[in-house]
Amino acid sequence: MATMIDETVILRYLLNDNKRQADEAAATIASGTTLVYPEIIARTAVSLRDVYHVPRSVIGEALTRLLEDVTVVDEAAVRLAIRYFSSTLLDFTDCLMVARNVLCGHRVVSFDKAILKKMLPV
Repeated sequence: MATMIDETVILRYLLNDNKRQADEAAATIASGTTLVYPEIIARTAVSLRDVYHVPRSVIGEALTRLLEDVTVVDEAAVRLAIRYFSSTLLDFTDCLMVARNVLCGHRVVSFDKAILKKMLPV
């Protein structure tokens, strides 16, 4: 049976800023049954950027390493979104939308010019 975790667990795991919680997070993730949804990755990225003021490139590296330790729903899109997030100024949810456009060719309607520049013509 899978164990879903939220961004608080991921943050403790990545930041190791609360020893007891970081140890519990590490043990949970080490169990090999951890499941993470894309919206949790998005919330983690935003928290690291806005609350902890971690640079986007560092967030990208940390989240990419995290994907080696957990099962992520829609992993290919999340991996590509992490790459976009670490190298652009787009929000993570926008990066997910762009990634899904690139990988799946889904048509996207948006009035955001920054997003539209990254989209494939569909």
